[in-house]
Amino acid sequence: MNSAFWGEFFGTMVFLAFGIACSAGMNLKYSLTKGKSFLFVGLTWGLAITMGVYTAMSFGSVGNLDPAVTLAFAIYGVVPWSDVPAYMAGQFIGAIVGALIAVVAYLPHFYKTTEEEGNDIGVFATGPKIKTHQWFYIISEVVATFFLCFILMNLGNSFAKGLQPIVAGLLIGILIQAFGGQTGAAMNPARDLAPRILHWMLPFAKGDSNWGYAWIPVVGPFIGGALAGGLQCLFKFALG
Repeated sequence: MNSAFWGEFFGTMVFLAFGIACSAGMNLKYSLTKGKSFLFVGLTWGLAITMGVYTAMSFGSVGNLDPAVTLAFAIYGVVPWSDVPAYMAGQFIGAIVGALIAVVAYLPHFYKTTEEEGNDIGVFATGPKIKTHQWFYIISEVVATFFLCFILMNLGNSFAKGLQPIVAGLLIGILIQAFGGQTGAAMNPARDLAPRILHWMLPFAKGDSNWGYAWIPVVGPFIGGALAGGLQCLFKFALG
């Protein structure tokens, strides 16, 4: 395994451990952070990305932490295609491990909370409150991920390398606030699919895993990432 795998593994592990712990704290019974605002969600998940990127960079990775971002950067030529499998493997495995760490930390609360009280798929993965209009949810994920990838690809000339993880975290927080009202704004197939699998496997995680929706936060971000990478290539070609 190369530095790309280990960097993405440890970075995504940190990101998901903090993020899923935030979701658990907001939803599970007797948690001191239960019922906090959506602003709290955006801030915590954004800072989780920042800490994850710094961790990944220390292991020699660029710190994508997101298969859709990796796809966009590969299309643009920043990430070699030969490294893409290692990046994505590290992201998905790291996401499962990070989510599991968060679950272990909140284990007593899972056992004390029923599905009706908040022990459901919402702790682990995204999903809409309105069950219809799935094509609009795909559009929401495509748009949010497009902006995520497009802005990240244009940070290089504006910020010093050491500041980029902070800006990336702020960007995630803003996008969650802007586009999270419908679905939670996954923008990341590993962030959504890996914890969803964990929810399906764990006996004390209650409720349906909502597999009928699960393809949307996978397909939508990949489309958004591909569009951002393609547009960036087009601009690079047009501007010489």
